[in-house]
Amino acid sequence: FEGQQSDAHEALFWEHEGSKAVRKGNWKAVAENNQPWELYNLATDRTETKNVAKSEPKLLQSLIELHQQWSVKVGVEDWNKIK
Repeated sequence: FEGQQSDAHEALFWEHEGSKAVRKGNWKAVAENNQPWELYNLATDRTETKNVAKSEPKLLQSLIELHQQWSVKVGVEDWNKIK
């Protein structure tokens, strides 16, 4: 706020009522509660209309693993068990 710069995040994570997402660079992986993960390249698809999960399985898996690590770190509860 006063001209100070902060370190950039490696990735951004979120979870809400079982739905979850992770964004790293131009890549965003999202999953609605109890649905498979989807993957979007925001550099070429800002409106998230082309799910490229099948063509980029290794990238998707790496993002899922990052999200799982974050979930453990911050104590995300399984929505299906607490709702």
